[in-house]
Amino acid sequence: MTDTLNMNNAHASEPAPLQLATASGGGAGATGAGGNGGAGGSSEGGGTGGNAGSFAGEVGTPQKGGDGGGNIILVVGKGGQTGAMYPAGGTITADIKGETGGTAQGGGGGGGAGVTASGTLTVNASVLGGDGGAGGETSLFMAGGGGGGTGLLFTGPGRVTVNQSGVVTGGSSLNEGSNANGGGAVGLYFDGDHAQDSSLVNRGAIRGGNSIGGGGGAAVVLTDNVVLNNQGTILGGIADLASDGSKQAGGAGVLVLGDYTVISHTATGATIEGGSSPDATVPIPPAIRMVGNTNEVYTSSHILGGTNLSDKSRGNAIELLGIRGKLGIQNGYSFSGNVVCNGQGPYILQLGGPTDVANLDLSTIGPVGSDALLQGFTQFEKVGNTTWTLTGRLGTAGLWTIWEGVLKLSGTGDLSLASDILIGEGTGASPVLDISSVSAGTSTVQRLSGTRDARVILGEKTLVIANGVGIFEGVISGAGGVTIATPTFQTFSGNNSYTGMTTVEGRLVLNGALSGDVTVAAILVMEAATISGTVTVGEYSYIDIGVGSKTIKGDLVFINARSHVRYYPIPITPDALMIKVNGNVNLNNVTVSINPLAGSYAPGTYGLIEAGGKMTGVATHGSLPPGGTLQVLGNRLNLVVAG
Repeated sequence: MTDTLNMNNAHASEPAPLQLATASGGGAGATGAGGNGGAGGSSEGGGTGGNAGSFAGEVGTPQKGGDGGGNIILVVGKGGQTGAMYPAGGTITADIKGETGGTAQGGGGGGGAGVTASGTLTVNASVLGGDGGAGGETSLFMAGGGGGGTGLLFTGPGRVTVNQSGVVTGGSSLNEGSNANGGGAVGLYFDGDHAQDSSLVNRGAIRGGNSIGGGGGAAVVLTDNVVLNNQGTILGGIADLASDGSKQAGGAGVLVLGDYTVISHTATGATIEGGSSPDATVPIPPAIRMVGNTNEVYTSSHILGGTNLSDKSRGNAIELLGIRGKLGIQNGYSFSGNVVCNGQGPYILQLGGPTDVANLDLSTIGPVGSDALLQGFTQFEKVGNTTWTLTGRLGTAGLWTIWEGVLKLSGTGDLSLASDILIGEGTGASPVLDISSVSAGTSTVQRLSGTRDARVILGEKTLVIANGVGIFEGVISGAGGVTIATPTFQTFSGNNSYTGMTTVEGRLVLNGALSGDVTVAAILVMEAATISGTVTVGEYSYIDIGVGSKTIKGDLVFINARSHVRYYPIPITPDALMIKVNGNVNLNNVTVSINPLAGSYAPGTYGLIEAGGKMTGVATHGSLPPGGTLQVLGNRLNLVVAG
């Protein structure tokens, strides 16, 4: 059974209404000379009454619009009554409109709210806030018109569904006359509950109220812990220029004032659009403005910033202004206007979607104040089984995490400014970084880390790891190569299958496998390591030997005596630290050092390098344990410790 109360019939028996702290449904002109129209509605209930004479109009309440202002001479307009109440929820099947504010010599009355409700509410008809009443047109007092009333005021926790036949609209303030007006009202105000979840599903249309001389109303206002699933149309209110020059900004499409609110905007054809402002001297409203904390937007449809009526330029599509925020984009997303993150952050840009292929131009990402479409994001993540293809050069630093699916660089795609690439374990398809389609021969990342299911596909390209400390446990594949640049400290612990050259200009700890050749121009640390190709150790370069089986299936070549091999732990068995080389070994006076801090060596012979082919040249003594000498015996290089 629907619990509905008609406010026009029940007003006399109600308790005294509570005054709300902010302008309800839009303000009005200033006292005395009238002044500019009031700001568009961003809060609850009936519209604010218009100002006139020495008194301001009253603030509206959930029960009625505010009475107009005036003085002892002027008769003021009465606020309109709320159209209907649904305190226990129900279904709206017939059109409802809040009462229009009264017209008078003084300030016009504020429009009444269309509907106030709680619980679970379904809207299958039109719900319209009452329009503000016109103020008097006397030039002596310049009375202002009243603000419009909120279309639907809902108090959570609860659920609101606006079906395809449903239209919710904030009341307007359009009775210009020669004086300032109030603002247009909020279309749907959802006051959520911080402790409990609430939801708003829109399959129809929600619009903010319009104004001449005042501000346009926001279409939707959300407070705490509300999930908005938009499958229809959301449009902020229009603010037009009054004949006396009064003007304010238009209304946002969605205004989020609270925390932990999520906007899901993934239905085909759905739109969220800001309202319109009269000209460039007042702000253009965004489609979405989030001023609370830990709020999120997910979109695969159209989000359009509001417009400037004079030149049709666009405002921002989305503004994230609180602490922590996330924007998730999927295939089909589009923005008219920029996305600007300009609060305390961090702000995450998420590339997602179920199975689609999607594209992003990295040059559209940049810092706040730049010309970039996507401004101020500090972290980036890839989720879902989609393949996202990235072109262009990234314009800002930040951590990139690939949780699932494929992140593919193509053409000019360049992530070299990213502070870190982390390829992690998600719940879907294995996470992949694919650089095989870049136009250049190399692709640079600052730091690379990854878990065991991580994959990097090189194709025939070379991946340059430029800086930082990274641990990569996954697999790198392809015919290309990898360069560990200075001053990178990189660890590989997976069984990598790429067949190109590995160039070590920084420090590489290998606790896994490499399939190609290796050129050491700095430090290669071999622990439990297998290298299928040939290893060449250059001048002032080092192979450091740790615990574990070490195999080089190709040749091992030291350039000269300024090439080094260093052994750190004490071997448990005589050949425990042995480098086993299937091919030939050219010692070429390599300098061999044994860590003197490891402890004493028992007398005996310890294998250092063994060649499956020929061993040529001799080794140079570096730091050796007491009584130790180097010995080349056939195809072996040994450390001999005298007794």
